[in-house]
Amino acid sequence: MDAGSRAGFNVGVRAELPIANGIYGNTGLILDQKGYKMDLGGGDETRLNLLYLTLPIHAGYRHEINNDISLFGDFGPYLAFGIAGKSKDKYDGKTEKYDAFGDEGEYKRFDFGLGFRVGAEYQKKYGISCGFDWGLINVAKTESSSDYDYDYDDYNYYGGYNGGYNSSYDDDLGDLAKIKNFCFSLSLSYKF
Repeated sequence: MDAGSRAGFNVGVRAELPIANGIYGNTGLILDQKGYKMDLGGGDETRLNLLYLTLPIHAGYRHEINNDISLFGDFGPYLAFGIAGKSKDKYDGKTEKYDAFGDEGEYKRFDFGLGFRVGAEYQKKYGISCGFDWGLINVAKTESSSDYDYDYDDYNYYGGYNGGYNSSYDDDLGDLAKIKNFCFSLSLSYKF
């Protein structure tokens, strides 16, 4: 069962630090909304909205096409901290809501990954870019079982385990789920 992507938003400030001819460092603070919607069939579903404060630490290169237009790209790691998160589950006609990062929540607050951005700039003021962030760590709080090592691909959260247990892990404790954030973004920017 796969989680479907959801549209969200990002807003924040970035700072470019010139390093050499065309090369720059890029950092800032970005408020990112992430999450998913998963249709479980029969009217059952789960929705997740997570809000992160993200710190990108990128290096980039800018190439001027002419006096008005330049192209740029940057790449590097990011650090993110979850500041709010809500989950809503509908199952068998019942709805449950909970704080996704709280004591009862299923998600860790810290996220770390790699990201890149490519775009164009007009008159050194207006920009448009697209980017992608790959989460590198499991943001799910783990639950273990003394009998099975669950694989997320074989586990249906509401319906139970879909396959036989993995006998090579008889005595190990395993993770119920491995969840990583992946985010595609389209951004408009203005430089002061």
